Amino acid sequence: MRKKLLWITLIIPLILSLLNVNMIGVAAAQETHDIAVISVTPYPTKVGLGELVNVTVIIENQGTENENFTVTVYYDNTTIETQNVTNSAPNTSTTLTFVWNTTGITAGTYSINATASVVPGETEPDTADNTLTLPFDVVSPYIAVLPRSTLDLTLTPVKTTQFPYTRITTEATLWVTSSS
Repeated sequence: MRKKLLWITLIIPLILSLLNVNMIGVAAAQETHDIAVISVTPYPTKVGLGELVNVTVIIENQGTENENFTVTVYYDNTTIETQNVTNSAPNTSTTLTFVWNTTGITAGTYSINATASVVPGETEPDTADNTLTLPFDVVSPYIAVLPRSTLDLTLTPVKTTQFPYTRITTEATLWVTSSS
């Protein structure tokens, strides 16, 4: 049996070369697994305390296989929401919208972060693009009233027939700023 197999292994390439047939190498396609967060877009771009922010996230399957994964959006280290993506086709993008309710937080600048989970078979450096972070401002809706640093008091004597008294007049300027 071994002699027949050896004979076939030797004779087939010889026959093909005599017939002037070119041998073509066949390579198996290699699977790649790669998910990337392409963009994170909050709307509106600045909000007051207690307002809602829609955070739109675009994720792309840059691999060659269908993938299942989760996407989580955070402000700083606090989870806003997690969504599942199922059967994402190769070389396609998926758009997700997350809603962030800013009630209960203080005014300031926060980091909004979208992170796609690592899929089986995805390795460094491919996982570096699974997260995208950007700054976002939450402002106070309250009006600040700042008193002027000087106050002018003028004493004016007034004479009446009933009794003498002094009228005091004041001048004060209030500076008002608003958050918008």
